Amino acid sequence: MATEETVPSSEVQNDKSRSPQKDDTAFSEKVMSLRAEYFAYPDRFPFWSQTRGRVTWDTRRTYLELWYGDAPNFVRLVPSNGTLAAAILEFRADLPMYAVDLEIAGDSYSIIDHKEFVEEEEEDDREDCSEELKDLPLISPDAALHFVKKPSYRSELLNLRRCKGSPYVVQLLGKTQAGDLVFEKFPSDLFAFSLHNPQIVTVATIKQFMLHLIDAVADIHSRGIIHRDLVLRNLLYSGDISKPVVIADLQSHWGSGICAAPEVRDQKDFSTASDVYALSTCLMQFIVVVNPRHPFVEYPIPAPFDVIYKVCAQEEIHKRPSLAELRTMVEKI
Repeated sequence: MATEETVPSSEVQNDKSRSPQKDDTAFSEKVMSLRAEYFAYPDRFPFWSQTRGRVTWDTRRTYLELWYGDAPNFVRLVPSNGTLAAAILEFRADLPMYAVDLEIAGDSYSIIDHKEFVEEEEEDDREDCSEELKDLPLISPDAALHFVKKPSYRSELLNLRRCKGSPYVVQLLGKTQAGDLVFEKFPSDLFAFSLHNPQIVTVATIKQFMLHLIDAVADIHSRGIIHRDLVLRNLLYSGDISKPVVIADLQSHWGSGICAAPEVRDQKDFSTASDVYALSTCLMQFIVVVNPRHPFVEYPIPAPFDVIYKVCAQEEIHKRPSLAELRTMVEKI
């Protein structure tokens, strides 16, 4: 089972015994090996590739339910350390039976009544943003130059106004005749870029991207904005590593589960510290392109970024570094 290792920020800065791997060739080879290993996990046993997104945890993550195949068959897994259910979740064991509905609790399993998979309907909670839109200039969008989306929350428009002129935030250019938002267009988000260009995953490149990202988050924090959803799909890349990473999706409304800090999962407030926690998600995604919050699988990343990941992902808020402290740590790599 994945466990968190406590790494105080002071220890990271003062540990002179560490010799981080700075050889880009060795580092890149290690990353490619890890990606191949992690991507292969779900393919070890056939049912995982047949779930097609039909996987749900209960709110406390004490059990997981999944549906696989065309029927589909229903499986409930109730894991505990060292048991069959945990091994299945760790991609180390197969289902004991196929083509039946199963509950696997610890090491015991039994056939159970079928439960239908019900796809959750997304609630449309978009706000009326007409007042915030009225002063925006009209633009006839060009698909080659512009990205267009519907307005969702007034907070996004307020945040975009606060960040007008910032090189770290995607710029709102205007609105269409239909009232959609028009932004400058970027070649890629960072998740797609990292996934499709693994050759750029080097120590020097990741260090540069992390410094850019820290500066970008510091910029929005200085404007009184907590992002809440810092994941790679919300970070835009111009194609020029010398230019800043650009933050998008400034709704400051919802956060993805994979980047949610423990205090956020406990229904407490977002904060600058919860954005620092989310930087561990960004780092993990950029290097190995996996979901770093699987509760039963540890996805270690190679040195020298392993310590940066761990210090950002501290469970306790006061143990996470400030952005200034984090920047100093990354600069030393």
